[in-house]
Amino acid sequence: TGVDALPRATAAQVNEFKKRFGIAKDDKVMSYVGRLAAEKNLASLIPTLKKVLKKHPNARLMYVGDFDFREELERLADESGFGDRITFTGRIPREELSVAYQASDIFIFPSTTDTQGLAIHEAALVGLPIILVDKHLSEVVIDGQNGFIANDSPASMANKVITLLDDPEMCKKF
Repeated sequence: TGVDALPRATAAQVNEFKKRFGIAKDDKVMSYVGRLAAEKNLASLIPTLKKVLKKHPNARLMYVGDFDFREELERLADESGFGDRITFTGRIPREELSVAYQASDIFIFPSTTDTQGLAIHEAALVGLPIILVDKHLSEVVIDGQNGFIANDSPASMANKVITLLDDPEMCKKF
């Protein structure tokens, strides 16, 4: 299933978004966009961030969306010791989502249960490098060309994020 491209956000809109959610200009944001549900493997992104922060202390995780697992994710973030590096935006109307995507540096999708992953297509249309866990989920991501396929582990996902953050040219290419 395809998606319609989101309207492009202006630089002013992206700056306002970052300001509203406490994202510094030099923060490197890995984001997930979608329904915050337990089956989407979203809790794994918190230990992923912990590993990334060891090499890139300006890394930040942003959850864009809402649903019944948000409260548990917020609890895990609070208990992590680095909850100040995790942002929860809540639900954002689709017509405003491009601002969240454009405020991101990397799109990360840890789900192994999705059947379509429409947010992957949106992230690709915005031009974000993408990290997936389920290699069968999308034909949009070609490993090593516009993103990475990671194993279903925080260590593997973190290694892919660090590879991208260590190489701005690769990020740009992806």
